[in-house]
Amino acid sequence: ARGEYALVHDGARPFATADLCSRVMARVTGEEGVVPLLPVQDALKKKDGSGRLSPSSRDGLYITQTPQGFHRDLLISALSDRGRGSRDEGEAWVNAGRPLESVRGEAGNVKITWPEDFRLAEARFQRTFRTGLGYDVHPLAPGRRFILGGIPFPDFPLGFIAHSDGDPLIHALCDGVLGAAGLGDIGTAYPASDEKYRDISSLFLLEDSARRTAARGWALEWADCVVIAQRPKLADKLEAMTSAMNAVLPLPWRGRLHIKAKSGEGEGAPGRCETVICHAAVTLSAVRPCGGD
Repeated sequence: ARGEYALVHDGARPFATADLCSRVMARVTGEEGVVPLLPVQDALKKKDGSGRLSPSSRDGLYITQTPQGFHRDLLISALSDRGRGSRDEGEAWVNAGRPLESVRGEAGNVKITWPEDFRLAEARFQRTFRTGLGYDVHPLAPGRRFILGGIPFPDFPLGFIAHSDGDPLIHALCDGVLGAAGLGDIGTAYPASDEKYRDISSLFLLEDSARRTAARGWALEWADCVVIAQRPKLADKLEAMTSAMNAVLPLPWRGRLHIKAKSGEGEGAPGRCETVICHAAVTLSAVRPCGGD
């Protein structure tokens, strides 16, 4: 290890949080080591040499967890001088005559020791998956803005008739995200009857839809979107659209968005350049069932 201080963690404790690590390191000084502790909650019994049981007080007894924080060079010295027979680094530190402080540990920071512990740990990593289907369509008319995937097309003579900026690709994605999370649809979340959404950027709606969804514990696994439009040609704009949409998503969601463009093949309203239709298939996951079930 390098650096002035070191965190020592037991790999058998896979659920330690970043918050616990931060709290340990915030208390470490050049002289004091720090360990996480939890008070013993179980009733204790002591067995004597004949096998007879008697109650034992749990007052003042604590379970020691990891990670434990120390001044690196002093810890190396303590382990070299007093490490033999010590059950953890904190014990070697104390045996070397150095002061030890504590922060409160975490009940979820369990140690995987027995075979049945693996089943409990696996259960904590199980994820719930939900799929949402998004759809949006807006008619085209002269004198309107054409914004798709957050990217303006200023040279295209037609644009979307809509209350907001009319971006059907983003609206379809919002619809899929909200639907997968059980939060209704874009028309319910951002009604056209509300004037505060008039001409609003659909990128804001996507950012807010993702925020609402992430706040309920859901993460984006993948979103696959289809744009059906005769014109304008979209192939050279797909990367820019993807980048613009990714930029407003939560950081862990980014890079999980895919966009395809299809021609209307001269058929129906899209083929006559009267409208643009967009679909989105969105998969979300959560470590546990979330609200909206």
